[in-house]
Amino acid sequence: MRGAFTETRVVRVIGSLVFLIGVIVSFFVKIFEKALVFADSTVLLATQRYTSFTGKIALKTFKEDQELWKLLNQISQDLLPIAKTLVPIGLTAAILIMCLGVLIMAFPRYFGHLLVIFKVLKRVSPTQEIKKKALL
Repeated sequence: MRGAFTETRVVRVIGSLVFLIGVIVSFFVKIFEKALVFADSTVLLATQRYTSFTGKIALKTFKEDQELWKLLNQISQDLLPIAKTLVPIGLTAAILIMCLGVLIMAFPRYFGHLLVIFKVLKRVSPTQEIKKKALL
């Protein structure tokens, strides 16, 4: 029975997968944070461009610049503040998911019982396993 799946091993694998999900969420949050910094600096540069003398002339003259100015204002007022609040929330969620994975790996029997209670896992006694092998 050394190489067989035991309840402890299965729960530790589940804990490892939960930890891996937390790492993946953290990775995507970091990528999102880098994209947010890029978008914020781009909006800032475009706003500075349109507040200059030639930018004001372009806003009065060209329809495309007026549409771009409206889009920049909408992004800076609506989208960027939401994105700036989502980064810490996502990072906190990733850290909590990783901590849960570590706890599952550290206390496999306790979480094994919880997973059985919530009917995620089903406990099989060794005698049932022997009977199943005999029927095959």
